[in-house]
Parts: sequence; structure tokens; C-alpha cells
Amino acid sequence: MKKINRVAIIGGGLSGLAAAYVCKQQGIGFTVFEDVHHMGGNMRTVRGIDVGLGEGRTRWVDLGVNDFSKTGYQELVKVMDSLKVRYKPLQDVASYSTIARDGTPSAEIETGFTIEKGWSTEASPAIEQGFLDFRRFCEEHLQELMYSDNPRYKYMTVATFLEASGLAKNTEFVNRCLYPRIVGMYFTSKVPPGELPFRVILHYYYLQEGLGRQPTPDPERMYWVDGVRSWVDALCAYLDPNFDGSASTAAMRVNTRATFSIDPSGIVLVSTRPSRAPDAAPEVEGFDAVVVAKQAWDVLGRFEEPSQAAPGLAATLGRFRASEDSVFVHNATGVLPPNANAWSTYNLNIPRDYAPEHIGYSMTYWCNRHQNDPANPDYNWQNEQFRAQSYLPNFFCTLNPINPLPDESILLPPWKNGSGGNCTMFRFKHNIMDMAAYQAQESLPALQGHNGVWLVGGYTTGVGLQEECWIGAVDTAEVMLGLKPNFTSKYRHDVHGAGRVPAYIRRLVHGEAG
Repeated sequence: MKKINRVAIIGGGLSGLAAAYVCKQQGIGFTVFEDVHHMGGNMRTVRGIDVGLGEGRTRWVDLGVNDFSKTGYQELVKVMDSLKVRYKPLQDVASYSTIARDGTPSAEIETGFTIEKGWSTEASPAIEQGFLDFRRFCEEHLQELMYSDNPRYKYMTVATFLEASGLAKNTEFVNRCLYPRIVGMYFTSKVPPGELPFRVILHYYYLQEGLGRQPTPDPERMYWVDGVRSWVDALCAYLDPNFDGSASTAAMRVNTRATFSIDPSGIVLVSTRPSRAPDAAPEVEGFDAVVVAKQAWDVLGRFEEPSQAAPGLAATLGRFRASEDSVFVHNATGVLPPNANAWSTYNLNIPRDYAPEHIGYSMTYWCNRHQNDPANPDYNWQNEQFRAQSYLPNFFCTLNPINPLPDESILLPPWKNGSGGNCTMFRFKHNIMDMAAYQAQESLPALQGHNGVWLVGGYTTGVGLQEECWIGAVDTAEVMLGLKPNFTSKYRHDVHGAGRVPAYIRRLVHGEAG
């Protein structure tokens, strides 16, 4: 096996940084090339937002990744704790409601309901029973639903699961709770939720919501103190103490677009140009291997010679589709139900129906209860008075608002007229984890390492949650460096064989070691 001394990592999101983390721990030289001005990918924090606190006080908000499950993210928590990253509990409550669209009858408005007890808008008995039945059936049939290689279970759709479990009869739970949850939390866009692979949905519930944990605990949802950027900064500081987040160093290169080719001797030649000067003469460096830590739609464009890609890679990547989200930070209450008693930390929309043309990923985070800033005691969830009153002024982060937001409601950072641009209106692409993408993931292990090219990213493992990105990238990097012969931890059951449980799921669900 070729000895690897230097690794190029194209992409500075969490998957790329995880691959760099393995290299750092093994004493292997690496350089991370990132197109934009910051490391972290969709882990973006905007600070200095004026929400009307007065006295020069401002807030911050995360535009992409914004919380995590301490219960489920066991590998990531180990790393964060070792780097002394600070995090605190958030108020983990969710509500569901239908927001009237412009030009539709007012009868479409549904005040909404919350799942948790103690609110004035609690869920109906049918929905509560649906949750109990969903949990019970999943836990009783965990082996088949999560681990079996039988195609009946491996490729089971959500709709097939509902029929098999008897939950299809509880249409109130399915249409007003489970389906909105899937639409809002699994990046569903133009894909009826009933067509999605149930194994991916179930995996999310175990990893993010604590389903199946014995005894079942609160999932311990956390936010990062001072925003997810604090986690990115701590990780980057470990990888290169000289990197300050904005200026490139030898190991961490921002504002740098990288492509590559393989020379006849097997050396990876990485060509780089400033992202804002694509016609500039390239700089070329040689590496022993390259980790392409980009999303599926951006992988092939990094090959200067498409013929050097693994046979079948283009077809496999072509099975992944993408959706694009708009994120707004604002103070418009029209994105929430008219009854403020139905507002929660997470506010999900109940679609009118689940026809493809009407499905869209839409959610509003009530920032006053979601990311609570310890620098502003009035907005600290651990403050008793805040818990009782939730302190005004309110502000929100909405992904894909149902109706246009008034211009005056959009909160812009102080640098809105400078080079920073309007960073509170942010668009990002993500994978649609439909059945085609789920099956394409099974093909990826056989394509790894061809010509010294390795693939990591949110599309390669599960639905691309942080724990999945980290585990998938670490697993790939360890195989690349010869630390183990085969993939052992990825959420790819064909790699493990019939009935073999990935180690991180086994620890999470069963509490087993190793």
C-alpha cells in the first residue's frame, strides 16, 4: 500500500475538518482548501444582530447547523469536550401549525399544537397515541427495521412502514405530525414523505431524538455557547494554532478554489486559484492523496481529467439530488400561528397536502427560546424570569418562509453595506435523501481510493447530520491511512453484513462497548 505523508483536503466543512483531524492525530501533513472566506461549511454564525435590546447589546444566530443531541452525538461530544467547546441545554419543544398562504381562505389557518405537556395547545389524544405506537413498534422491530439485509426492510419506504405497523390508520398522527416532522427535519422538497426510505428516517430518530435508548432519556438537545462558530474555531485552532479564521495559513487555505489531476507516478497535483480570480495562473502542489470533502454535485468538477475518476462514480453521484433553502433572520410574527401559546422552540408547518408541488421544507426557530445567549441575561434560558416571560423583543430564524417577509422585518448585521454582504439572508444547498440517494450510498465504498481519491461529505452517510459527517469522514480517513483494512463504522449495512450493527449505533441504542 502506498505510504501517505501529505494529504490534500478539498472542502473545509465538518467532513473535511474531520479528515484533517485524523491526519493531525497521526502526524500526517495536510492542507485544507476552502472556496469561501470561512471554514465550517453550513456551520455559520452571524454576530452583531441588532434586535432592539438597546444599550449597544446585540445577538447572534446560527444560519445553518444550530444544535445537536448530546445523547446521540457521542463521538462528536468526545471531541468537543477534549477541545473544551462550551454548550448548554436548549428548550427542546416543537409545535405544528398551518400558516395561511397569501390569497387562500382564512379557514386554512390552524392554530397549531405542541407535543410536550404543560402547554395550552397540547396535541390531540390521537397524535399522542400515534407517538406511543410509533416508538413501541420501532423498538420491538429494531433488528429488522434498522439492521436486516432483507430488501423488504432495507428498502422499506415510510408508507410501507405505516401500513406494516398499522399507523396508517391513524391519519391524524401521520398527516398532522409525522409527515410534517419528516418534511421539516429531513430536508424534504418535492418528494412525498411516504416515498422516503424509512431506515434513514428511523436512524434520525435514534441519533437526534433519543429513540430506543434504554432507559429512554431526554435527548439532551444542546446549543453552542456563542454559536456553532465557537465549535468550528476550536477545531480549526487544534488543526492549526496559527489559523485565525480569516487569513490563510500553510495548512488552512480560505478563499481558495482547488482542482486536481493525477500524474503518471500517482502523485496528486492540486491546482489552486483565488476564488475571486478564477482566471489567475494556478499554483500547483503535489500530494500523496486527496480527500474531496464536497457535496455530491461538486465532486466531479474538481477532477481536471474526468477519465481519472473511478468507473461508475459519475453515475453514482448523479443519483443524488439537491434542494436549496433560504434562511431569514427577522422579527415578523406572521410566520407563526396567530395564537402565541402555540409557539415553541421549533415551529413546523403542516402542508395543505403532500402532493409534490405543495411540499416544501419550512421551519421557524424562535430564537428567544432556541439559542440563548449567556452574554445577555434577559435571553438566557437558565434565567427564571426569562423562562416565565420569554422577554421581548422576539426575533426568529425561518427557513423558506411560506409567505414573503416584509422588508422592514429583516434584521441586517451592522456591516450590511460593507464587504460582508447581507449575511442574514443565506442560501444553501443540501441533499435530498430519497430512495435513489440511499441506494447510491451503498455504491460509494467500492469507489473509494481510486487513483488516491477519497470521498467524504454529508451525502455519503445517513442524512448528513453532524455525527454522521464526523463518523463517515473519520472512517474514510482511517482506511486511507491504512489504520484499518475496511470501513467499520459507516451507516452502510451492506459493508457490515447481515445483522451486523454499526458500532456507533450499537453503543447508542444498546449501551454496548466498542
